[in-house]
Amino acid sequence: MSIERMIQRVVKERENSKCYPFLPEIHETLLAMAKAKDEPRNVREQLARGLERYVLEDFEFSESDIGGELLELSEAFCVG
Repeated sequence: MSIERMIQRVVKERENSKCYPFLPEIHETLLAMAKAKDEPRNVREQLARGLERYVLEDFEFSESDIGGELLELSEAFCVG
């Protein structure tokens, strides 16, 4: 999934009043990642690891569909 599509998914998820508490931070990190696509690998890795920390704060969220997709996206962002 592209960063842009994931941003849209996170925005939609945030509409739920009982959404994951770190979704605002995840949203901001995704926006930063979208701007940093052409940055050096170390910058991309730093952003991706930050995203992973937010996702992994809660095991249940990290095992959810969106959590898994965010983790996959972070890995792809490091190597891409």
